[in-house]
Amino acid sequence: MLTGNKFKKGFTLIELLVIVVIVGILMTFAIPVYIGVKERIQDNGAKAALKLIQAAEESYHIEMRAYVACSNTSDCNEQLGLDLPSCDNADDCKAKKKWLYNVITDGTAPDDTFEATAKEMGTASWHITDTMEEAQTLAAE
Repeated sequence: MLTGNKFKKGFTLIELLVIVVIVGILMTFAIPVYIGVKERIQDNGAKAALKLIQAAEESYHIEMRAYVACSNTSDCNEQLGLDLPSCDNADDCKAKKKWLYNVITDGTAPDDTFEATAKEMGTASWHITDTMEEAQTLAAE
């Protein structure tokens, strides 16, 4: 070491402030992208679950000549032999950030139909019916 000269170790306050500002600016771009990707993943999960419900309904219809109606996710799991992530009321689904599934049938055998719905509280709703054309184009509300 040199005598008389003192070396400073560390960062100055200005350097730290510049780093904090740069990180803040980067976060303003990163967070919305992350949220959008997360929502698309959740939507794709709901669409996949609806297609699973549709396949289970078609299988059930082949055997029993009727579709099954279910009012909540647990009901659908039990009656169709599925294992969808379960929440049975709007508050529970909202807290767990899960989808609430239900199936409505018109009940007129042998030409009855069904409509399965996946709802995420406050953001989206997806529907699928027994017709294959509509199954390919899931519609968001």
